[in-house]
Parts: sequence; C-alpha cells; structure tokens
Amino acid sequence: MVKVTINDILYVEGAQNYIKIHLISGDVMPYLTINEIELYLPKDQFTRVHQSFIINTDRIKAVEQTRVILQEDIILNLGRLYKDSFLEKMNELLLKSRRRS
Repeated sequence: MVKVTINDILYVEGAQNYIKIHLISGDVMPYLTINEIELYLPKDQFTRVHQSFIINTDRIKAVEQTRVILQEDIILNLGRLYKDSFLEKMNELLLKSRRRS
C-alpha cells in the first residue's frame, strides 16, 4: 500500500491496464485504468486533456495551442477530442477585467 496525497499529483498517465501516477516525489503504478482513476479524482482539480493523460489543474504553468506545460517543465499533448472542454474549463478559471477596452 502507498498513500497518495491528491495535492501531490502532477498528472496521471494511462498505460494499458495500469496507470502511472506522477507525483512531486516520484511515481506509483497501481493496477487501475485511467477511466477508473478518473472517477476518484476531484473534478474541480483534475481534468482529462488526452486519451492517456489526466492533469492536476493546480499544477499548470502554461497552455499552448496543442500542449499543456505543468510544473517541473512537464509538457503533455492536448488531445483533439479533449481540447474544447479543457479550454472551456480553463476559461472559467481566468481572471477577467470588467473594464471596457
């Protein structure tokens, strides 16, 4: 057994019948699928960005056209099927001025 603290997760990577949970302190590989772990992670803090990746949105450094850059300069591809919903979720988190330009 290994205790995993939600806030320590950088991202989760699917690897067939296993997943690799990338933590600040290292990696763990439980026998779960990416779909199974997605059910356990808080939706307000984690989002799917690719068929193989779920990211901790608190760990995002930057978002580019087709990729997401996390802390530790981790670069993950932004999947075509997940891009719109991801960008919509990120748009809700942006600070916006109410002043007219």
